[in-house]
Order: sequence, then structure tokens, then C-alpha cells
Amino acid sequence: MLVGGPVGAAAAIGAGATIVSTFGVTLVMSQEYLPRHIGMASGLSIGFSIGLGGVAAVALGALADSIDLRTALYVSAAAPFAAVLLCLLLPPERAGRSLAPEPASL
Repeated sequence: MLVGGPVGAAAAIGAGATIVSTFGVTLVMSQEYLPRHIGMASGLSIGFSIGLGGVAAVALGALADSIDLRTALYVSAAAPFAAVLLCLLLPPERAGRSLAPEPASL
């Protein structure tokens, strides 16, 4: 490995905290994309992220078994770069969208 011991453990903890800290932002963003279907947006974003994580774990495990663990770790380290490229494809935020409920009409 490139880094081990306490420095490697601190790096792993920092990476995990960074990944978990973006979860709330992702959930709110999905709700802003579907403001009239907040529950569906929440379910889709949570379900998709958990399902994709499971598929990635199986794929990385197969890669580690067929080649070696170091290659699987390099692939998982490169995954955020692919995520950034996919984020660039997201539509821009439109002004005026809000999660606030619409006033009831009388």
C-alpha cells in the first residue's frame, strides 16, 4: 500500500467522513429536481445510492479476486473523478425552485 499505519487510518477516516457528509446535500438536491414529488426523490436517491454501492462492492471484489487488491483500490480511488464528470452533466439549478409548500388555494 502507499500509506499505512496511523496516517493511512486517518486518511481512511477522512475519506469516509467526506463521503458521508455529502449524503444530505445529495438528498436535498434530488428533492429540488423533483419538488412536487419529494418522497419519490428521496426514495430514488437513497435506493439508487445504496444499490449502486452494492453493485460496486461486488465488482470491486471480483476485480480484486481476478487481478489483485491494489488494482481494485486504484479503481475505487479513481471513481470520484468519474463522479465529477457525471456531475458536470447535471442540469443547472433554475431560479425560483423551492422546497417550500405551495399555499393552499381557497
